Amino acid sequence: MKTITLKSITLSIFTLFMAATLLVSCSKSSDNKPSGSTSHKIIYKATATNGAVIDGVSYTDAQGDQTSLNGLNATTYTSPEITVPASQESVIFAAEGAGTGASSTITVNIYVDGVIKKTNTGSGLGISIPTSYTF
Repeated sequence: MKTITLKSITLSIFTLFMAATLLVSCSKSSDNKPSGSTSHKIIYKATATNGAVIDGVSYTDAQGDQTSLNGLNATTYTSPEITVPASQESVIFAAEGAGTGASSTITVNIYVDGVIKKTNTGSGLGISIPTSYTF
């Protein structure tokens, strides 16, 4: 009999959120883009505090696909700078990890053209914190 762990439940919820967000973000029409739209420079950052550890991250890359990194075992993660084309309407960033108690937190930030545009924080023992930004 297979045992279901908190980590497998968190990973399943994380995957479902990412898939749902990707479907919603891809369903919009790009016909309403202003003619002056330009590409954007994106940096994703996650920070763990109070005993939390970041196990993995997932983010939208320059082609609009999701890139996932697992086994990080870190207190911070910063992506390389990613240039997304003007045709891309949104980006998604999520981090998951583990805390030692209720005060353990992971905060995720999406920087667009050098400015923090979106921040989200999760706390507890099993932390899965997704966020997205629409241009």
